[in-house]
Amino acid sequence: LAMNGYQNLSDILNKFHRSTFVVVESISKKGALQLLCEKAKDAFGIDDSLYEQVSKHEQVINSYFGDNLAVPHPEELCTDLTFVAVLISKKPIDWDSGKHVRLGLLVSIAKNNKKAYNLWGYLSMLISDQKSVEKIIRTPTYENMIKVLSDIFQSVLTR
Repeated sequence: LAMNGYQNLSDILNKFHRSTFVVVESISKKGALQLLCEKAKDAFGIDDSLYEQVSKHEQVINSYFGDNLAVPHPEELCTDLTFVAVLISKKPIDWDSGKHVRLGLLVSIAKNNKKAYNLWGYLSMLISDQKSVEKIIRTPTYENMIKVLSDIFQSVLTR
C-alpha cells in the first residue's frame, strides 16, 4: 500500500469526504455533474476548471460504467488534491440514451502526485462489484457507504 501512495485503509477512505457526499431525490446528468463539482468547490476551494474538465471528458467519452454507476472525472488533472465526491439519486438518472445511473463517483486525482493514480486500482474493486454498488444505493448514507468501502478494501489489506 505504501508503495502505491496509501499507508492504510483510512488513507483510502479519507478520499471520500462527508462534505462531498450528497443524496438527491431526482436529478439530470448535467445537474449531477454540476452538483458534484459544486460540492468539491465548496469543500476544497476548487475553481470552476473542475466542472469544465469533467464536461470536456464527458464529450470525449461517457463515464457510464454499467448498471447504476457512473464515474465522471476531469479530462486533465486540475486539482491539488485527490478526492471522490459521491452522489446517490433515489430515482435513476438518464446518463446517456437509456443508460441509468443512481450512483455517481466524481474522481479527481491530484495533478502533482503520481502515486495518487493508484486510487483507481482500489476504485476498480468497487466498480466491478455490483452487489456493493447496490448496497450503497439501497442504504444511501455516508456511514453505509464507508462501511461498504471498508469491507471491500479490507480484503486487500489482509492479503
